[in-house]
Amino acid sequence: MLNERGMKIDSMLVLDVDHDELVKRLIARAELSGRADDCDKAVIENRIMVYKDKTEPIIEYCREHGIYQP
Repeated sequence: MLNERGMKIDSMLVLDVDHDELVKRLIARAELSGRADDCDKAVIENRIMVYKDKTEPIIEYCREHGIYQP
């Protein structure tokens, strides 16, 4: 998609948050915003697992291409 538009990714930034802190923040967000999906720990854990399976592997690709920003 980016190639079609003549665009590229220049850098990648990863925000690393402790697992328990992430769950705690999502539950707190549910209380503030009324997001029912964030109230269910199983939904949160699934969302984290999908991130680890689908998104996290991109980090190594970005390292190899010199665009990862530690």
